[in-house]
Amino acid sequence: MLTKGNDNNSGTLSQPFKTLRKAVNSSNDGDVIEMRNGTYTSDEIKIEINNLTIRSYPGEWAKIEAPVDKGETIAAVLWYSDPNTVGGLLERIEIVGGAFFGLFFDSNWNWGLPVNQRSWC
Repeated sequence: MLTKGNDNNSGTLSQPFKTLRKAVNSSNDGDVIEMRNGTYTSDEIKIEINNLTIRSYPGEWAKIEAPVDKGETIAAVLWYSDPNTVGGLLERIEIVGGAFFGLFFDSNWNWGLPVNQRSWC
């Protein structure tokens, strides 16, 4: 991803996407999304992909920013919305905003199943 990318691109290093939503929607289980240096303005991104890594490109720093005044439409910046999603890594990124949460994780705890585990820095 690159702040000057284009969501009509292929999503490679030489043809990066512009938005995190496009990168997540184009991802499969086990993929890695690397964000180049800069601030990415976003709405709420729901993640339902197993073992998805979202991180800054090596040696760079990415920031995901969402409005704080959108109430229920952008309750969280990143929302792991499927309790059956497993794995996932957020690494070397800054998350700012969301009306209620920067990160939100749904879980299976009401059904007696183990809570999802996530690792992030």
